[in-house]
Amino acid sequence: MKSYLTLFLAIFYLNIAAQTKIKGKVIDANSGEPLVFANLMVHQNYGVVSDFEGFFELSVPSNKSNFFVSYIGYEKQQVALDAKKKFYLTKLKPVAEALNEVVITGKYVNPAIDLVKRVIEQKKKNDYRKRIREYRFVKYFKFLVSGDTTAIKSPFDTIMKNGKLVRIDSSLYYFKKDLRQKDFFLMENISKINVKNGNEKAKVLATRTAGLKNPMYELLAMQSALYNVYDDELTFLFKKFVGPLTKFSLKQYKYEIEDTMQFQNRPVIVLSYRHTKKPLISGRIFIDQKSLSIAKMSLNTFKEFELRTIHHFHYYPKYDIWFPTKSDLLIKKAEKKGGLSLADGAIKITNESRNDSLSHSNKKTGLDYMYATSKTQFSDVDFGKQYPEKMVYALQIDPKASKQPESFWQEYTGKKHTQRALNTYKYIDSVAESEGVEKKLQLVRALATGYFKLSKIDIDFADLLNYNRYEGLRLQIGGKTNLDLSDKYSVEAYGAYGFKDKDFKYAAKVNLKLWTQTKTFLHASYFKDLQKSAGFSSLIFSKMQQLTDHISDDKFYMSKGFSFGISHLLTPKLQTNLRFTRTDESAKHDIPFHYGRIDFKDKDISAISFDAVYTPFAKYMLTPEGRKIIKDGYPKFSVHYEQNIPSLQLDKSHYFRFDFQSYFKKTYLNKNYSEAMFRIGFTPLYTPFTKLYMPNTNDFAAQTVFGHFTINNSFAFETMKDMEFVDNALLSLHLQHTFTNLKLGKKFRMDCRLIGRMAYGFTFDDSRYNQVKSLGKVYVESGLELRKLFANLGLGFYYRMGAYRHVNQFENLSIRLTVDPFTFLKL
Repeated sequence: MKSYLTLFLAIFYLNIAAQTKIKGKVIDANSGEPLVFANLMVHQNYGVVSDFEGFFELSVPSNKSNFFVSYIGYEKQQVALDAKKKFYLTKLKPVAEALNEVVITGKYVNPAIDLVKRVIEQKKKNDYRKRIREYRFVKYFKFLVSGDTTAIKSPFDTIMKNGKLVRIDSSLYYFKKDLRQKDFFLMENISKINVKNGNEKAKVLATRTAGLKNPMYELLAMQSALYNVYDDELTFLFKKFVGPLTKFSLKQYKYEIEDTMQFQNRPVIVLSYRHTKKPLISGRIFIDQKSLSIAKMSLNTFKEFELRTIHHFHYYPKYDIWFPTKSDLLIKKAEKKGGLSLADGAIKITNESRNDSLSHSNKKTGLDYMYATSKTQFSDVDFGKQYPEKMVYALQIDPKASKQPESFWQEYTGKKHTQRALNTYKYIDSVAESEGVEKKLQLVRALATGYFKLSKIDIDFADLLNYNRYEGLRLQIGGKTNLDLSDKYSVEAYGAYGFKDKDFKYAAKVNLKLWTQTKTFLHASYFKDLQKSAGFSSLIFSKMQQLTDHISDDKFYMSKGFSFGISHLLTPKLQTNLRFTRTDESAKHDIPFHYGRIDFKDKDISAISFDAVYTPFAKYMLTPEGRKIIKDGYPKFSVHYEQNIPSLQLDKSHYFRFDFQSYFKKTYLNKNYSEAMFRIGFTPLYTPFTKLYMPNTNDFAAQTVFGHFTINNSFAFETMKDMEFVDNALLSLHLQHTFTNLKLGKKFRMDCRLIGRMAYGFTFDDSRYNQVKSLGKVYVESGLELRKLFANLGLGFYYRMGAYRHVNQFENLSIRLTVDPFTFLKL
């Protein structure tokens, strides 16, 4: 047995020894520029290609004395091997070919176009995410910001003026010194991935971000949604471009077949592509001749930054599929002057402008030598299997992810962190702590969530100041406890004062967490605050999106009482809430009546209610802080059901209320988007007046056209008065399409929105109320909004049409001030 083992080890050793690994770089002999994807062949069936810097690694058998280097448009070169040489700088000379005149008759069809069309047709079939029903793999991601100090020939800049020495600039010297033992920034994470029927779910096992004690969930979410070569859009540094393999690409890109070659023993076509306009996107795609799958792809862009990326794939013959092995991305200095700021203080490198009146011996700054790279590696790929860990969310963060020991990282990556990496983490952590980086990031998060973290309390600033026609200016101060106090319970409270009604409102709520993964909470609250009469709930929209919901409303009722209930995620995409409420309600407006049928202003109501919000196409991640959204998806649906309990209240009349809402948004590759909002509500005959339905409105009771100025609230009727129509049943539909980034001249741009709205309703007893009307016919409104005329401000023009239009045409017209205060947050 020992002899067999010895023989096996000897054969294995000899096989390894028979391979000579060499490194090198391929460049243009004239310009010195690296040649990306140059072919380096040992023999016909084995070779590699150079990376985006022209570098390569090649294993050469001992029986070979040379290798070949080729590139389209350059002379093929044979390079002799030298036993003493480990690095080969290969300079290829451009071919000066005399092309004969070509006469084309008939209609010429570029064969590359036909190839691209066929690849696009086969995209769904070849997309590895959908090709295999289920599989698993481990993903390692690393993002690094550093500098190329080897390119700095002179670390000192001698600055002269009129032939005299002004000063010596040593900034490059210190730049080079800073990079001797560490980098500027480093972020890593390790994830286990399960994929089933094209749905990817990931569990982050380990993560570390220089400068941050806790994970930056926004970066994890962004990294989890990295660009896939089969996607229609390219997303780089928060910018989206049309990719080279879509039906729109054929009009925007130029294609050329450059070469055919053997790649992993498969015949491959090398196709180059280039965007005909800005941004300057170009690259190469290695296309499998048999399956038309993507075997390799590079992308370069040079608009506001120089970005180069390469996606590598491995062929699995059993499944006839190309699966990714790694992706490399490089970012260099932008063409425009500026700097790179990351982690809000952890890194600050700026490109200082040079004074033209001064003479510099070195006109470059640190930014000229800086670069950022990201590497994504895929390993342990196993088709037909899933990891046993239950992964419900698209992205789930292990609570121990940011505290994993060095041995854990070594187990998954196969190597320890270098001393340079450890130095980077240690240094950036200390700098970030001294500059309060995490506190600054909390402020940025507050803009999106409406809460600002202050020690163990999150202060609510979204509702700090608000306005409606009944309260006038409303001042509200409140907040809630956070995880720093407890991860088992939280307390919320606020106090509010209206300067017009001169009344104080308040609410307090206690939440007890039962289960983190499903966000299951028990709630108990006590409150006294205003509620909109005859209004719809706003369950679909976020807290920040609801800021202007009631700005033009003046019909409210005061609700004072208590409630308790339970909220639970049935699935990550289905949020539910069940509660019991006991309130004393008092209408703050006249209740209309007819023939002595009085609807009393003051009521006591005991009711149970059920709410559900379903977002089937959104993606969420689960963090120790709870559920957070990764990517919004449409349509969204919400249901609200409310039913009173007559036996627990003085008024024994019975009612129930059912609301359904759906919101849809479609964004196109040209950034234009369409939206649709559908609402329907129903309640029986003897429902209290304040619980009936009216369309959402956004109109002041003004007498002139120019008295109709206010802040815009989307999906509200602009030409309808508050409570002009009230019904037991209501259906409304809002349709709008937005053209973005329309050019008006060389510099001026704006968005243009076309709007159509309709509503229909009915009441069971038209004689019950004499001061409001029923929507017995269809109400129609159309509109045109010119948005972002100045910053995020614009103008809207709306017209009342159909059965309810006024005789005086000017009374049908409404003009609005539109505002997009949160567009940059992409709410």
